[in-house]
Amino acid sequence: MDPQPEMQASNETSPELAALKSASVFLGQQDINAAEQILSPFEAKTNRSATLVFLARISALRNENERALALLDRAEAISPFDRDAWEAKADLLMLQRKVAEELVYRRKLAYTDARPPARVHLALLRAFVAASQSGMDVPLTEIRLASRKLSEAPELTPEMELLFALSLYPVKKMVKEAAEHYRHARPCPKTHQDVSAEWMETKIWCERTGLRFHCVEHLGEDAPPGTHQPFIAELEQALLHPDFQGVPLVSNGKVALTGYHPDRLRVQVEDPTSLLLLQNSRTVEYRLPREVQEVVTAALFIGGGSPEGQSVSALERRLATATALGVDPSIPLVISGQLTSFQQELLSSLGFPSERLLQLSRDRITRFNRLIVSQTPVPTAG
Repeated sequence: MDPQPEMQASNETSPELAALKSASVFLGQQDINAAEQILSPFEAKTNRSATLVFLARISALRNENERALALLDRAEAISPFDRDAWEAKADLLMLQRKVAEELVYRRKLAYTDARPPARVHLALLRAFVAASQSGMDVPLTEIRLASRKLSEAPELTPEMELLFALSLYPVKKMVKEAAEHYRHARPCPKTHQDVSAEWMETKIWCERTGLRFHCVEHLGEDAPPGTHQPFIAELEQALLHPDFQGVPLVSNGKVALTGYHPDRLRVQVEDPTSLLLLQNSRTVEYRLPREVQEVVTAALFIGGGSPEGQSVSALERRLATATALGVDPSIPLVISGQLTSFQQELLSSLGFPSERLLQLSRDRITRFNRLIVSQTPVPTAG
């Protein structure tokens, strides 16, 4: 919550107004105690909503939410159309995760002003997303209207539109609008292309396309509980890039295969090197270099991503799985990411010297005519 209320110009010189202005200065200096001390003498008898809103924001900063709510109720009783009071109450209800009540005030702020600032539309859209995720029925027409209004709002910054796109993308029927907002905030350079893809398990993809998929039937007694069966799969026209965190792409990039990264994938706003722009449990938006490097020979891919995803034991298990399932041991090896010197020595001792490793380029996407992927048991999350 923004701790400082908007102050309208006034010719008043009352002690309370002077105290309110001084308190605002103190709060701007992060001195909450001084701000409250100078204003609290007016709390009991004030007839000014701005004083109560200011004290409510101070209470919220101290996590005194019930006191803040009571102060805002008083402010509303004094001035039922005080937009500062509405916004402060909406912010407080958001912190308390009372989405339905928050939406009442977000709608008031957005719908009773001819041209509300961008932050008002952004807050309304975030509340819509939270309501939708909590199971509330929010009309898509209203979400789309708010989305369009945000695009037209004054003071809209690329950072605000980016945050909105990240918030909106999880809403199932708003994926397209979220992607449009993202690309408006961060236009795609001519050297790259933006692509939308759906997530899919490798097994399902192979079943749909008739490609080879082979599982190890028995994990053994020492396999951790909740692990997946190790497998190999043969992919055709698969795409790899080191900054896609070890995720193979197929169907001209329209399908992203799951299960190749042990951690939550990072989007570009979290990691500038990432190619992922937006993601949810069903789909993903990413930005790839247009230039393509072709690999016509068969290659073995044993994962990639973060250094944690390339642990020595993981590399050994994936190679062992490939060997056990009859993969040609002479084909080149592909690992997405940087290897430590120890990992390179390990691979060399297992029959994969550096000259047999295929290094993925960062300035282009690599397309493999035939890519054999090997995955091994990974404990399921949670």
